[in-house]
Amino acid sequence: MWRFLKNTPSDLLIAFKDESSKSSDAPQHEPGFLEGLKLLVSNRYLIGIFMVQFIYEFIVTIFDYNFKLAAATQFSGVELSNYLSIYASSVNIISLTCLLLGVSNITRYLGIGVSLALMPVIVGLALFSFLTLDSITFLFGLMVGSKAINYALNGPSLKQLYIPTTTDVRFKAQAWIETFGSRASKEAGSLFNMLLKPMQSIFGEVAGKGHYLILSGVAGFPLVVVWFVIAIYLGKKFNIAIKEKQTSSLPMEQSIKLKRQVLQLRQHHFLNLNDVAIHQYHKGKQCHPFAQLQQPKETLA
Repeated sequence: MWRFLKNTPSDLLIAFKDESSKSSDAPQHEPGFLEGLKLLVSNRYLIGIFMVQFIYEFIVTIFDYNFKLAAATQFSGVELSNYLSIYASSVNIISLTCLLLGVSNITRYLGIGVSLALMPVIVGLALFSFLTLDSITFLFGLMVGSKAINYALNGPSLKQLYIPTTTDVRFKAQAWIETFGSRASKEAGSLFNMLLKPMQSIFGEVAGKGHYLILSGVAGFPLVVVWFVIAIYLGKKFNIAIKEKQTSSLPMEQSIKLKRQVLQLRQHHFLNLNDVAIHQYHKGKQCHPFAQLQQPKETLA
């Protein structure tokens, strides 16, 4: 830990601070269970983060189901357990290798927008390969690659998106996104996978599997396109927020409006005090102590 702190550049150890939220006079209250959900549904930036995680988990759940189904048809008992153990170990090894090779540095050199946009492209290519190739070896590599690239690239990028957000977002909305969003996406993927058995009973085993794969493509490719658009949007919003040191707990227009109202109230208060002081000064009385106060130096965004 000492060597890590010593070798890390000092500018990377400085936390992001929103200048508009350095001082807050708002009364503290006990947070409610649904406050995080309210923050989530009222902010497009947070909805975008939710959708990125949801779409990835939904598609990978389809991959995972078909991979384990293919493994169960080829292996059984102890052999199946060993095979899945090899799969889990491979995911961890590839993820660690990607991190050691600096895959996560793509975010630093090319920007978080590029990192976020790479994932839907990679998953889209994986989805196309999944629909055209039928091999347990390919499914093994597909699952290992999908999990590894998520741990090495997508996960760190999503975490960085919370940097220009408020404490409420990080402690309330983030919990809803990472728990409810993850579980909801896996549940949605599992419900979709449940269509395989009915289709096979109606159209036959081979034809039913073909209809299931077609439906996977119909559902998957539009989601990948939406994912790509959202990734571009999140990258732009993140860069603007970091550059202008704005927070994303509220829509940008609403944040600017509230900040403007607060500054107008503060300026009006100081002007009234200075008017009183000047009036007393001209009447020969002692100068009001607030006459020395300066107006706030904040500027409107």
